[in-house]
Amino acid sequence: MEMKIILAEEYPLIRAGIKLLIESVEGAEVAGETGDGEACLEMVKDLREKEVRAEKPALLLLITELYLPGKSGFEILKEIKRDMQEVRVLVLTVCRDMEYFRKAMDMEADGYLRKDAEPSELARAFRMIKEGKKYFQTQNWKSSQIIENNKWKTLTRREREVLLQTAEGKLNKEIADSLSISERTVKNHLSSIFRKLEVCDRTQAAILAIGICGIPGQGRDRSI
Repeated sequence: MEMKIILAEEYPLIRAGIKLLIESVEGAEVAGETGDGEACLEMVKDLREKEVRAEKPALLLLITELYLPGKSGFEILKEIKRDMQEVRVLVLTVCRDMEYFRKAMDMEADGYLRKDAEPSELARAFRMIKEGKKYFQTQNWKSSQIIENNKWKTLTRREREVLLQTAEGKLNKEIADSLSISERTVKNHLSSIFRKLEVCDRTQAAILAIGICGIPGQGRDRSI
C-alpha cells in the first residue's frame, strides 16, 4: 500500500532535509508540507477527503514536530485521533524529555522519533507503522521523574520477556511464536503485567519498560 505523508516542520531547511529522507523510502510520498499547525490540519483534512474517494486509498501519515506555530503537535494529534482515526501520526521532534514522549503515547501517537535518530530509523518507523504497529525510539532519554524499578522486579522472567517483546511492537501471536507459548498464555502474562505495573494497557506497560531498560537491540543494558 502506498503511503502519503503530510510533513509539519517549522523550519524550511530542516523540512527540506526530512523531505529528502522520506522520498528515499520506497512507497512513501510527501503529499504536502507546512511549517504551521493550523495549515497542517487543513492539509490532512483535504488529503483525507481525496483519498476517501480514491479507487485505491493510500495510507495517510502525518509527521509532525511538537513545537509548531498556530497549533502545537499535541493539539494536532488530539484532533486527528478524535476526528480522523485512520490517519497515522508520527511525532518527529527535538524534544528528549520522557514526559513529552509519555504524553504523545497516551494520546495514541503511532510513533515517536527524535531528530538525533539515524536516518535508517525513519524507514524502520514507516515500516512498522504501515504494518499497524507503533514505533518508539528508546535511546538517550532525559527523564523528568524517577522510574519505578521496584515494579520491574515484581515481574517473573517470562513476564519480562513478554513485556520486552510488547515494547518492541510485536503482536500477541508474534510473541507467542517467539517464546513457543500459546496466545492465551501471552494474554494471561499481559494481564498479570498490567496488574503488577499498575497500568491499564500494553502501551503504558511498554512505555514503562522503555523507561527502565530500553528495547532489545538498542544498545541499553537490561537484565531479565
